[in-house]
Amino acid sequence: MSTTAPMRIGDVCELLSVTRDTIYDYVRKGYLRAKRTPSGQLLFDREQVEAIRQGEKPSRIRSTDPSLATPKLDERPRAPTWKELAPWQVEVEAERAALDIDDREFEHDERDWIRDQKRQLRAQDERRRGQEEADYQRIAKLKQLVLAIVWIPLEHRAAVVAEVERFATPTQIPAWLPAWQQQHLVTSKANAVIAELLEQARRRKETERQAAVDRQAKERQAATERQAKQLEEAYNRIKGSTESSKPTVPADITPKTADRSSPRTVADALRRRGVSTA
Repeated sequence: MSTTAPMRIGDVCELLSVTRDTIYDYVRKGYLRAKRTPSGQLLFDREQVEAIRQGEKPSRIRSTDPSLATPKLDERPRAPTWKELAPWQVEVEAERAALDIDDREFEHDERDWIRDQKRQLRAQDERRRGQEEADYQRIAKLKQLVLAIVWIPLEHRAAVVAEVERFATPTQIPAWLPAWQQQHLVTSKANAVIAELLEQARRRKETERQAAVDRQAKERQAATERQAKQLEEAYNRIKGSTESSKPTVPADITPKTADRSSPRTVADALRRRGVSTA
């Protein structure tokens, strides 16, 4: 060994930028010389480590320290046999072996149980998907049949189809009902929707008709009021002109005999007098 201060394994790893496992491998293969202290610590020759760091190829040497040599296969520590164990150790090992067997059996049973549960879940999922597909086909055929046999006004067809689509579900129409009852339920719903739509259309038309009648009545009343106002204005003009010339006012158009609430009476009297009411 060199007279320079030896290096520890951590310093060697840092200097060579390698791991501890690599240093141990170098020592076992003889590429590095190392000495083990009584405390078990490895010390390395600084000059050899510096030479390796500078790129010098290390020469393989045989370590003289038997603690650094790799033990042979037959020299490695082995588990004691049953004959080498004390009686209490034999009982402990037997209990441990029994527990290991129980644990393995439990793990095996648990794996079997998990496998069975997964298989059952897959089977249930497949049955559920099959039932959903069968219900979908059944409801679709039922809708087509009902919409084909029920008379639906063209203007209400979209609304009836939407209502039947919302009503005809596997929950509302279960598969255990007879086919004629399923058809009766959907047909009754379609007829009820059609009747409601027709009633709404009738009420809407009735409302529109009544609004038109009211509008016409208001127009006639407004026309009558305009005509009465025109007649009253004409009467006032005639009255003013007759009072200025002081003619004899005919008795049939005097305010005492004329009914102002009846414009037709005043208009007839004026026409008899040859006065235009336009």
